[in-house]
Amino acid sequence: MSTSSTPSAAPKFECDLGATLFKSRWTFEHEMAPYTLLYAPDWPGMPVLVTDDVRQLYDDFSDGAPVGEVLSQFQGRTGKGFMEWLSVVNELVERGFLRDVPDAATFTPKPYHPSRKSMNVWLHINNYCNLACSYCFVEHTKTYMEEPTIDSTVSLISKTVRTHGVEDILIKFAGGEPTLTLPQMEYFFDRLTDELADTKAYVHWTVLTNGTNVNDRFLRFIDRAKATISISVDGYGDYHDLYRVYRTNEKSKRTLPVISNNKSDSGNAHHPKGSWSVINKNIEILRRNGIVPYINAMVGPKTSKGLPDLARWMFGNGMIGTIHVVRNLEDSWASGSHRKAQYGAYCDQLEEDFEKMFQELEHERYQINLPRWMEVAELYFDNPAPDICCGIGTDHIVIKHDGTLASCPMTVHEQTVIPTEDLFLSAKETFKASPDDRGSEECLSCQWFKVCASGCPVANQRIRGHAFMQSPLCSFWKYVIPRYVVFYGTKLLQAKKNDMTAIWSGVEAK
Repeated sequence: MSTSSTPSAAPKFECDLGATLFKSRWTFEHEMAPYTLLYAPDWPGMPVLVTDDVRQLYDDFSDGAPVGEVLSQFQGRTGKGFMEWLSVVNELVERGFLRDVPDAATFTPKPYHPSRKSMNVWLHINNYCNLACSYCFVEHTKTYMEEPTIDSTVSLISKTVRTHGVEDILIKFAGGEPTLTLPQMEYFFDRLTDELADTKAYVHWTVLTNGTNVNDRFLRFIDRAKATISISVDGYGDYHDLYRVYRTNEKSKRTLPVISNNKSDSGNAHHPKGSWSVINKNIEILRRNGIVPYINAMVGPKTSKGLPDLARWMFGNGMIGTIHVVRNLEDSWASGSHRKAQYGAYCDQLEEDFEKMFQELEHERYQINLPRWMEVAELYFDNPAPDICCGIGTDHIVIKHDGTLASCPMTVHEQTVIPTEDLFLSAKETFKASPDDRGSEECLSCQWFKVCASGCPVANQRIRGHAFMQSPLCSFWKYVIPRYVVFYGTKLLQAKKNDMTAIWSGVEAK
């Protein structure tokens, strides 16, 4: 049995006292008295806490050692017998901390072959929005997916599902602002539901919205579709309103006052035509109707300083969400996409602002069920990335309002592909770059490669000229990944202290 390669699921180690095991070179270790935090970034599973005796057992395999030889020295320690210690060794193997061959000095790239049993569909159902965010990649053309296009799109999804036996489908209504074309969402839902009624495919529906347009009809649709709602924000209060202003105020957004450092000035006081106060009211409407929205928080050069307040608002109110770090250093993605900007200062700023956020959230009053309740976009903490951070060109299908396919939501107005009856094969045509062809090899020797997989390939292509090479945010990733792991460990300790371990996965205290 070889446990040195990345599996799809943790293996069951078969007890062999003659086997020689080795500590993984990739394991992250951090002292959190009275425990040690262990995390295998290239292996399924979140960090665990181990006691000092388990740490000593683990360290005895540093240079490789036979199982039986190590266990003979541990028999009787802390009251544990031989078989109990053997069980500990088994678990260290199952979690990827011990392996039966030494790890190579670099990762070996492997082609990504998704099972095609699941499909993630980004449905760009319209091309317009009631807000005028300066960085938006969507052209405001006031076009939407008409019924004939919906019919043909539903037919293609159905054919692909039947061809490959797809079992799970995620449909994301997006735009633009999808709630402005609610009849199209309703029609699409009814058509696809009917079309797949005789299959075993399970469809999960979600709406990606700016949160400004919540009414009774929308609430009825959410209830009928059993859909989830993701609301995008650009920060807390004034930080949000720096960008997310109503379209009728597009000119005024250029003359917004400088954001005050005075917390009492937060909110909508200086930006009465921004959308922050509206989405807050709508979130309360959603919550009163039993809907807790998922928050997609966009963080950029002008908004990252508001992270602590944003985190306080999100997690202090029991919400969950993902933090997205934007790549463009200027307000317009187009103006910043074709120049090789210096990202060092930006990474330093992000590190400083994320650190303040982590310190805030480390207070015991925040009970955050990690990793689901707080994610950092594009990072794979609980399962190793397949050498690419997303499903671009494979099982992530981006369908435009006219029925053609794009490689990514950011590229919907660039080159597109006319789909065939197999959407998986068509998606492959939208993105020809492959992680097998790397612009540099330095990522393959990084401890955190299987967590970030070099970051966003579209952003890498635009900023560094190659889809698969070291991300312009690399130095920030090298900070935030281990910092998130330590944050997770802190929350494990707090849960154990407060006897709340049932809400946490991965607690080890042998």
